[in-house]
Amino acid sequence: MDKRAKDEEKRESREPAEKKETAHPKASHSAAGAGAAPAPVPPKSEPAKADEKLPEAELDALKRELETLKNRHVRLQADFDNVRKRAARDKADIHKRANEDIMLELVPVLDHIDIALQHANGQKDPAAIAEGLKLIGDQLMTALKKFGLQPVETPMGGATFDPSRHEAVAHLPSDAHPDGAVIQQTRRGFMLNGQLLRPTQVVVSSGVPEMEACDGDED
Repeated sequence: MDKRAKDEEKRESREPAEKKETAHPKASHSAAGAGAAPAPVPPKSEPAKADEKLPEAELDALKRELETLKNRHVRLQADFDNVRKRAARDKADIHKRANEDIMLELVPVLDHIDIALQHANGQKDPAAIAEGLKLIGDQLMTALKKFGLQPVETPMGGATFDPSRHEAVAHLPSDAHPDGAVIQQTRRGFMLNGQLLRPTQVVVSSGVPEMEACDGDED
C-alpha cells in the first residue's frame, strides 16, 4: 500500500510540470505577438493644388519679353533676306564680269579674222593665207588659255586609246599600229581648269587585218 501510494504521489508531481511545459510555448507566442510593432501605414498623398495665377506684374513682364523676341525674329528674317538677295546680285555680277573679260580677249581675234578675210580676196598665195589663219588660231588659243583652257595632247601613232580622254569614232585595221593604238585625230579635245571639257575624237587601230593574220598563222 505504501509503495502504491508513493507511485501515485510521484505521478501527480510530474503532471503539473508537464502542463507547465506545454503551456509555456503558447505563452511565448502570445508574448511575441504582443511585443511586435504594427506595420507602418503609407502616408496618404495630398490632393494636387490648383494652379495659382501668376502675379500681374510677372505676367506683363513675360508679355513684354515675348514681344521683344518676336521683333528680334522679324529683324533677323529681314536681315537674312537682304543677305540672300545681296549674294545673288554679287554672283550675277561675277558672271557678268567674267563674261566681259572673256569677250575682251576674244574681240581682237575677230578683228584679225576680218583683216584676214579682206586680204584673202586679193591674195593668190595659199601659203600666206594658211600662215594668216595659223596666227589667228594661235592668238585665239592664247586668249582661251588665260581662262584655264588647255588642249588634250594626243601623239599620233604612239598613244594608246584612253576612254577618259578619247572618243573613238572608228576602228580600222592597221599593219603599222597595234590593236588599241590611236591612228588619227579627227577633233581636238580640251581640258578646262584640269577637268575634261571635251574628249578628243580619234580613229583607233583594230590591229592586223584578219586575212594577213590568217596567212601568218598558215606560214
